[in-house]
Order: sequence, then C-alpha cells, then structure tokens
Amino acid sequence: MFQYYCFIRPKELRFLTINDLNLIDGSITVPGSISKNNKTQTVVIPEPFLIYLRNMHLENYPGEYHIVTPDCVPGAQKVSKNYFWVRFKKQRMAMGLPQDYKFYSFKHTGAVKASKYIPVKDLQMQLRHHSLDQVDAYLRQMKAVESEALRNSFPSI
Repeated sequence: MFQYYCFIRPKELRFLTINDLNLIDGSITVPGSISKNNKTQTVVIPEPFLIYLRNMHLENYPGEYHIVTPDCVPGAQKVSKNYFWVRFKKQRMAMGLPQDYKFYSFKHTGAVKASKYIPVKDLQMQLRHHSLDQVDAYLRQMKAVESEALRNSFPSI
C-alpha cells in the first residue's frame, strides 16, 4: 500500500520510521537521507490507506521504530535489502503470477490507475518527479496513455 498509494520506493520503505508519518495531516515525509534523489519531500496518504494506518495504532510505538520489520510489527530492526523481493516472489509464485510481476509493480499500477483520476500536477508531486515531462515519460513507459475521453467522446464526422 505504501507503493500503490504513496509511491514509496522499496529502499525508502526499508528505512521509513514512525516519525516520518503524520497520521493527523495524512502525509509521509521521506527524508533526503533515504530518498532516491537525496531530497526531503512529503507525499499525501490517500484516505483508504490513511484509515488503514490509523487502525494500526502506530502512536503506541516509539517514533524511531521502523515501520516494516522482520517481525511484521514496528520495531528497531529494519528489514534486509532483499526482504521485499523474497517475500513478494513467494506470494507471486503461490498466486501463479508471471515472473514479470515485481514488487515494484505496485507503484506502477498505482500511478497508472491514479493518472485516470488525479490531475497530472498532483500526480507529479506524489511521484516526487521533478517535472511534468518526467511524469509523462513515466506514464508512457507504463502504458498509461490510453485516454477514455479520446476513445469514447471523440465527435464523429
């Protein structure tokens, strides 16, 4: 859900702590020390995920605890570099999904689905891309260039 809704990268998720979440305002601040671009940036937690996180009662844990741990509850120990890959591979195989489905695919799926409903500037901010051109290239790469309006609302001759 961190990837699907908030586009948090696996490396960032490994290091994310409870202090990085603001469940009152509904945001996540990704510190520059763990982000891909070395910039501290904040993203919105969409309502369905915010409700889920609030129900986890994370306020009962120390702020420096990692959100994802080997014990599956917030704690001091972060997960290993390959943790998400290994867990997802097991789930993918159990569900009989093709090998081209990756853990990172949740980010791509979320971005493509959101692109149909969310203004592109908002999507840019959530993806933490530096430009609209970067978002456009990303969505084209993910095959999100299908326009329902062009397909279904184009006036006939």
